[in-house]
Amino acid sequence: MNENYILALETATNLCSVCLANRDIPLIEHTIYIPNITDQMLAQIVKRIVDETNLTFDQLCAVAVSSGPGSFTGLRIGAAFAKGLCFDNKIKLVPVPTLSAMAFACLKFAQLIKPERIIVVLPSHKDIYYYQFFDTDGNETSNVNLGTLDELRAIVRNNDFLYSSSPVDIPVANKLEIRNYLTAKHIAQFGWNLYTSGMTTSPADFVPQYHQQFKPKVKDKRIL
Repeated sequence: MNENYILALETATNLCSVCLANRDIPLIEHTIYIPNITDQMLAQIVKRIVDETNLTFDQLCAVAVSSGPGSFTGLRIGAAFAKGLCFDNKIKLVPVPTLSAMAFACLKFAQLIKPERIIVVLPSHKDIYYYQFFDTDGNETSNVNLGTLDELRAIVRNNDFLYSSSPVDIPVANKLEIRNYLTAKHIAQFGWNLYTSGMTTSPADFVPQYHQQFKPKVKDKRIL
């Protein structure tokens, strides 16, 4: 076994992304920027990476997977796939909190402007957003919250650094005026930190952190 290989899966957002890294250095990443295709493409992308690198699964030390919040369907698919790869616990399963991975990804940008705090924002549905505050070292300073855009505008301050996977209309905050996609390389990099800190879990016990109740969409079956 090569103790440094980690396979990362990002399925919490609309992307389907897989990355193979050596320690925290991404070696190869494939990302599909098409919504609602994770169930069809995740296994194929993993196989493609394995084939391209001549890697065998017993060479992996860990599988890192985004653990939420995010898309209910995406999180379930990613969790099921990761648990399958790690079923006998020889490959360690590393749950990676989605917003923490985003905060880690933006640290270098944020530290350039020396903000008081970092706020990471992830769209949920309609006008609802997940958000969480971090210090400038990437440590959590709040729980994951849900709120509307108006609620976010009321709590974000001028000296905050805002990092989001999609444009958020909060003009007072410092932010990157581009779309900041969360991909599997970010899950791999933060996941390696968690792995080396012993932050792994049993595949049998792993459950994504949805942070809200799932409300299935019911189609109207009435005959007109």
